[in-house]
Amino acid sequence: MMYTATDGTSFFSLGEYRRHEMKTQYTWENKLGETLMKLPGSVKGQPFDISSCKGCRLLLLDHSDQVQIDDVSDSRVFIAASS
Repeated sequence: MMYTATDGTSFFSLGEYRRHEMKTQYTWENKLGETLMKLPGSVKGQPFDISSCKGCRLLLLDHSDQVQIDDVSDSRVFIAASS
């Protein structure tokens, strides 16, 4: 079976597809001085990871099952409702 990721990348393995989606759609990592936003309807309850961000504005405006934050400094973080 073929799995197609949000960005159009195709995978034969469900595990590879899931890892790719987590890394590209549900993770902010190694960001410096950026404003990043996930609008309502873009996360759809999936877990979300934020790590190694400095001097950023991070707005997670959709519901998420869980949010993990690690090594974030000098940043403003807004997280909408989580289940």
